[in-house]
Amino acid sequence: PVSLNKYKCDAKSLAQVGAFDLTAVQLRQVPELKRIRDELQSKLGRKPVTIHGIFAVLRMIVRHGHDRGTWPYATLPRNRAIPLASKKGTEVRNRYTPTEDEIARVLGAMSPFTPTGLAVHLLAHTGARLGEIAKLTGQSIRMSQRKLTLDGKTGPRTVDAPETVLSLLQAAKVDSLGARDRLFNDPVVQFSKDVRTAIAEACESVEVPVFTPNGLRRRKATQLLQLGLAPQDYEA
Repeated sequence: PVSLNKYKCDAKSLAQVGAFDLTAVQLRQVPELKRIRDELQSKLGRKPVTIHGIFAVLRMIVRHGHDRGTWPYATLPRNRAIPLASKKGTEVRNRYTPTEDEIARVLGAMSPFTPTGLAVHLLAHTGARLGEIAKLTGQSIRMSQRKLTLDGKTGPRTVDAPETVLSLLQAAKVDSLGARDRLFNDPVVQFSKDVRTAIAEACESVEVPVFTPNGLRRRKATQLLQLGLAPQDYEA
């Protein structure tokens, strides 16, 4: 619900600067995108980091429209064609949503038989938060019931485990874990840093834009939305 409200606010900002009044061809023109950027900042007072997030939502809208057959183009010019000031490179990375092809290439470069590789594969296939995956224990993985209990910032929630996830966990021999034994032994904060670093290195090795675990979560949410699942059914 929090993410959905943010998307609504960002869409409202785009409407206020006339983004939705443009044709498909106009919306792909860098001068028009720069005008949108400038008006978001000058008329609405949006900060550069916020504008990055608004442009990410605009790209999601365009991609969703293309997937539904109502918009002729799947992409917009990349952010480097529309430079925006940012305090840190990680802020830009955190707002990039990778395509399914980019995720497949990154997963292909990361072995699921290493702790960080396994975590990234689980993130991609579940849409879970990194902290939720990092804290998985023997009792939160119920192989026979095909369920996972994820415990994150919004509290515990139980989700169905797809076949791909079950296969990954079986290969990791989770059946040998005690109820309170963690799947990943390293401290959560350090392990989260290691996973982010591993994703960045894999992205660079296969020459795709660097993204973060949040990008995998957004891509999974988009896939579920395209299947007709209501946002409140999968957002937590």
